[in-house]
Amino acid sequence: MIDMRRSHLFRGITALLLIAAILLAMAGCNGYGSIPELIEPQNAQRPTCAAEYRTVFDVEVLEGEIVPETTELRADRSEKVLSCKVFPGQQVKAGDVLLEYDLLDAQEELEDLTAEYEYVLLRQQTEESEDAGNLEIARIELEKLRWQGAGYMQILQKEQEIEKLELENEQHAQERVFELEKMEAKLKDLQESVADNVLTSPSDGIVVYTANLQNGTQIMQKDLLFIIASEKKFRIQSEFKSSRILNDCSKLEAWIGGTAYPIEAIPYDQNEYNRRIIAGSDVYSYYSIKGAKADGVQMGDYAAVFLYTNYKENVLTLPATAVYRDDGGFYVYLADGEHNIRQPITVGIITTLYYEITGGIEEGERVYVKE
Repeated sequence: MIDMRRSHLFRGITALLLIAAILLAMAGCNGYGSIPELIEPQNAQRPTCAAEYRTVFDVEVLEGEIVPETTELRADRSEKVLSCKVFPGQQVKAGDVLLEYDLLDAQEELEDLTAEYEYVLLRQQTEESEDAGNLEIARIELEKLRWQGAGYMQILQKEQEIEKLELENEQHAQERVFELEKMEAKLKDLQESVADNVLTSPSDGIVVYTANLQNGTQIMQKDLLFIIASEKKFRIQSEFKSSRILNDCSKLEAWIGGTAYPIEAIPYDQNEYNRRIIAGSDVYSYYSIKGAKADGVQMGDYAAVFLYTNYKENVLTLPATAVYRDDGGFYVYLADGEHNIRQPITVGIITTLYYEITGGIEEGERVYVKE
């Protein structure tokens, strides 16, 4: 019995010692560890790498698709609809009539404005005659005063009166010109509106959207009426990225059918973006192929969109696993075969995989890599 108790006690002490040893070992091998000394004995073979020149970057890859380029047609005036000439899915040619405006109200407004314009012309002619008559009377009165031998002050007052009338007449003439120009501009717009009572397609394509346009529907200027999809022009559609993210990219590229194409983001309309978000509609980013022929690219093709940041070519680099940092800055451990020699370095661009080395070591120098 005593032997059994001694055996259990011995096993318990052994277990406690083992646990204590493990805890001490873990304390000495925590996630941060201690910073190695300037020169640390090298007791075991460790992996190394050499500083070398390469292109560095970070990249995000988005799934995309080749889709037709679309044109949004908005109302160029506030007017009623007389008739809609197309429907979704219909093929149209450039110049085809899409919508006919009901211009009865515009015609009535044109007639009223024409009558008002003619009245203003007559009124201005009368005012001009009155101004000229008042000035002529004042000049006759001045000559009469001189003929009668009136005093200096009396003649001076009349001369000043004439100068004032001349200035007023000149101002009245300018006001009449401005009034007529304003009315003539409005008349021209109305005349063009009445003469051009249709909305036409700007290009060949397929109607993919039409607003609810019935006879008598009131539309407001800038209302979205139609969307025309081109059969020949295309763009790349992918997951939405904000302008800030796209502007921060060093390089944009799309891989389509095994070929890389330089691309550029197509700016989006902030108001349209807000409208789609409020309506719960899908929002995408769009790109066009830049300065290159996209032979063989077809609608519906898959496109991988690459967004590069921190892109820099032909720079001296080290893997991120070889670079350390503390309060004193960045450093590496030179591999001399016997010791870890701590070497301070300066860095430029930092990517996920590589650091650009701007000072401290030269091309070909080998350093230890973190295990």
